[in-house]
Amino acid sequence: MTDGIVIIGAGEAGVRTALGLRSTNASIPITLIGEEPVEPYERPPLSKTVLENKEECGTPPIISSFETLVEKNISFVHGSIVKRINRIKRQVMLDDGVWIPYLKLVIATGARPRRLSIEGEEHFFYLRTFADAQSLYQRLRRDSEILVIGGGLIGLELAACARGKGCQVTVIEAAPILLSRVAPACVADYIRARHKTAGTKIIMGTQVRSADMKAGKTHVALSDGTTIVADTVICGIGAYPNESLAEASGLDVNDGIIVDAQLKTSDPDIYAIGDCAKFPQSRLNGIPQRLESWRNAYKHAEFLAENLFAPNASFSDIPWFWSDQYNISMHGAGYLDLAEEIVIRKLEDQAVVAFGIDSDGALVSVTGVGLGNSIAKDIRIAEQLINVRAKLSHKLLADVDVSLRHLLRSVV
Repeated sequence: MTDGIVIIGAGEAGVRTALGLRSTNASIPITLIGEEPVEPYERPPLSKTVLENKEECGTPPIISSFETLVEKNISFVHGSIVKRINRIKRQVMLDDGVWIPYLKLVIATGARPRRLSIEGEEHFFYLRTFADAQSLYQRLRRDSEILVIGGGLIGLELAACARGKGCQVTVIEAAPILLSRVAPACVADYIRARHKTAGTKIIMGTQVRSADMKAGKTHVALSDGTTIVADTVICGIGAYPNESLAEASGLDVNDGIIVDAQLKTSDPDIYAIGDCAKFPQSRLNGIPQRLESWRNAYKHAEFLAENLFAPNASFSDIPWFWSDQYNISMHGAGYLDLAEEIVIRKLEDQAVVAFGIDSDGALVSVTGVGLGNSIAKDIRIAEQLINVRAKLSHKLLADVDVSLRHLLRSVV
């Protein structure tokens, strides 16, 4: 087999890299390796539309079909696990013992759900794959009692899906507020109110201590001394990077596979992208950061496909996310942890956009929530303002009669 590009991981980052590389180089061999025996699919819908599907559990959108990969002369080895990387010989070994040589290797192994280390945790459900979604879909029956552990994006999306199917839903969050990592208080309060209106019970500031199965139901003991009984318990408390293969190969890891601004690991012939990669943020003075988001995976793939053989380029992009819950949508961009002050803009239909301002007066983050995609345009423009580190009057940012596009024109 001729040495070429080998990509480990057939998620968003891996597949988009393969497709992008093929569009820039028609002849180089490309091998894509995926653990699941299915066509590569989008993961964000797993906690949204897949669980809401009115028919049988529908499939999520396909990133690329088997046929398309064949047409583009991309070798797709699916249903296989890479067990070893031999960096000296530049080869990877599959679980069936087959070795595949590489010229350049891309690790796009993603992340796995964080699990609670408590007694009875084996009775909980986690969501990462389409198979996980299929199992949950069968359990979200009308009037069934669902307990969701975790008041972050995934947990609240799962709660909204379950409530939308008529389940009785309770959410447990250890922190005193929801969405503490991604949203300011005004946006978190909006989301909490929408869940309350839908009939979801939210308990904050308490932790899960243990769980036990009795008579077909899961009994969950909390740190406040109460016990919640549920038909199904879903845990959505974050994720760990899949870095074990890289670590076993001697690559630098630390809550993610460490890469430089070119997304290159400590081995110059190996790259890491997507949820598993920890890369320097130019707008954070080069501080390494790992992002679990669809757009980061997409942007990493786009960058690498264009620059794999152009080592002078550096990756730079502003973090961005979105979440759909009930009939509302939340979008965010930038660096909320840098915000020293929040400026709120109130739009029609009670939509809210919150701007984060740092200690120098520059716009560093934006988070919005509203019906449908009512705030999407404002978030896109605000992202451009963050990109140029705009310093704007707080009064103008808060004034709904002053268009953000006008403010953008005034600073670029």
